[in-house]
Amino acid sequence: MKNFLIITMPFDIGIGGFRRSYNVLPLLAKRLSEEFEVEVYIPANAIRTAIKFYLEQLSENATLIKRDLVEEASQKALNDINDLLKRSNYSFTFNEKVFIEALKINKQVILHELKNSLMKSVLWSFMECFRPTAVEVFERNFCDRVKKYFASYTWDVIYSMHETPDALRTAIYLGDKRSYSIVLLQLDTGSNLPEKLVSIQLFRELVRKTTLKGILTVSPQPILESPHILRFINLDNMKIKILFPACAIHEHIFKYSGSEKNPYTAIYFGRISVEKGMLDLLRAWGYVMEKVHDAKLSIVGRFDKEYDKKRFFKMLRGSKVKNISYLGYVPQDKLFDITSRHSLLIYPSYRDSFSLVVLEALAMGLNVIAYDIPALRYLYSCSSLVKLVPKGNYTLLAKVLVKTLKEPPKKIDSYTKMLLKAHSSWESVVNEEYNKVVALIH
Repeated sequence: MKNFLIITMPFDIGIGGFRRSYNVLPLLAKRLSEEFEVEVYIPANAIRTAIKFYLEQLSENATLIKRDLVEEASQKALNDINDLLKRSNYSFTFNEKVFIEALKINKQVILHELKNSLMKSVLWSFMECFRPTAVEVFERNFCDRVKKYFASYTWDVIYSMHETPDALRTAIYLGDKRSYSIVLLQLDTGSNLPEKLVSIQLFRELVRKTTLKGILTVSPQPILESPHILRFINLDNMKIKILFPACAIHEHIFKYSGSEKNPYTAIYFGRISVEKGMLDLLRAWGYVMEKVHDAKLSIVGRFDKEYDKKRFFKMLRGSKVKNISYLGYVPQDKLFDITSRHSLLIYPSYRDSFSLVVLEALAMGLNVIAYDIPALRYLYSCSSLVKLVPKGNYTLLAKVLVKTLKEPPKKIDSYTKMLLKAHSSWESVVNEEYNKVVALIH
């Protein structure tokens, strides 16, 4: 039986790609195990991201010292993996020695960061654009550290469920020319020049080191925004395929679709950052306050960076920005209950490849106002509940928002019903992914 390695980041945390992998992995591994010996590898950097997420959750009600919190957060990450094994009926294996080594080194790194938080905050803005390089270097060093556990390993197929530097570096490190490789793009490969340069170098290495059979993508956006990776890929020997459906919403969300909507209410939920339109959201809301004095905006989510958080609250103290409630991070069921009572979702994101947030809002019966970016145009432009405005035009965004707040509620249209039905099952998502992966390697 052939060996199949899945490189993934399957943690149930508030990051779209991680959560998607958490839902897809056990079902996909089960299907693949009928034909392959399946092993899962989780990049060390992804493990650190999960630990940090859980650490932030635990710190909200902290009564323990920091070292104890880090230990507890690490245990939560390990619990996720054990849960995935059970849900897959133990149809995949993973190298426990490598995982334990990753936990060990990441706990050391996180504790060091906690001790040097002041220096970190001062240098963060400068260093952020070089983060992909730092991630790639960290992952390369970690692979060198654990290479003794893979000395005799050869995989027939290596499937990276992420396009990130740590995932690609791992695929390069563990593959050879006998290995067929496939990469799933869950996002484009860079929003700035340093990111793009790192991705170009890694894809070049992947093509040299392995036999790249194909690229899967969750929408056209990752390819449209990453044309540089096609310049050195032989399209005669590999294929690009778009997954549909590429993601799913859980069935229980539909019970919130009939919730009574409070008039003149808008909500944003998701990661909070400049990339997600944080500044545009607040600027647009200043205009809304001038036209609809009773309008209210709720903002739910975590900040990507401490600098963004400070800037956000500084703007909140501005004279024009009123009637905004920042609710922080909210667990999913409570989030759906809160969201479903609002009239519309405002989503001025500059960068997305799918946007499960928009799909969830539609499932709860909300109108959606968002920027016209490729992923949203591809999936949602035909929905009567979705209005797209040119990216960056927050003045028009505000005007459309005012108009929509004053309109009577709309009934869901046939296209939106079709879209929700198509994305209502993780089994359908896995079916699509399995079929396209297998077609590429046979």
